[in-house]
Amino acid sequence: MSNDTFSGQCVKAMILNGLGYVNRALYLMPHFFKDKPVKRLLGENIEAGHLNDDTLGRALDVIYAYGPETLYGQLAAQSVKRLGLFVKLDHRHQ
Repeated sequence: MSNDTFSGQCVKAMILNGLGYVNRALYLMPHFFKDKPVKRLLGENIEAGHLNDDTLGRALDVIYAYGPETLYGQLAAQSVKRLGLFVKLDHRHQ
């Protein structure tokens, strides 16, 4: 598994964790996933113990280096495309 793929899986894990526990520290992530079907949620090669604060921190570093705004824009555009949404952009000031 490439580092980019693993970083993506770490972000997915942080999102899943955030849906239930928004104020939990990253070091508690392995505990959160201890009784969850990690392989089904995140992939065959990932175990709860892989989701420690060091690996999650590196994933956040990858996002920072890539550019959070760029990533968000790409995710939003892909979401609009996959969901078949119509988007009208209007940059005029009202």
